[in-house]
Amino acid sequence: MSLPPPPRSPSHGPPPPVPTVVAPGRTGPLRTIGNILWLVLAGVWIAVAHVVAGIVQCITIIGIPFGIASFKLAGLALVPFGNVVVKASAPLAPNARVYLAL
Repeated sequence: MSLPPPPRSPSHGPPPPVPTVVAPGRTGPLRTIGNILWLVLAGVWIAVAHVVAGIVQCITIIGIPFGIASFKLAGLALVPFGNVVVKASAPLAPNARVYLAL
């Protein structure tokens, strides 16, 4: 009695698009106030923690991609309000700027 052969794996196409964080280009007073409060109360500390973690992770070759991601998250931790996560294949507004591509 033998085991049946393992199922064939389907042919894999290109990888799915990576989500991207963009700033839509429009600002308002509530976003500005929220970003200032966030920066003073928590944003600086979270950003410093991400930078320190990124430096520690970049010590090894395996940790370099994680360190780079930590540096990108440090920038996002400073001003999170007003940023939107979209699919990389989604069309962007003409005045939108890409803030963080993970």
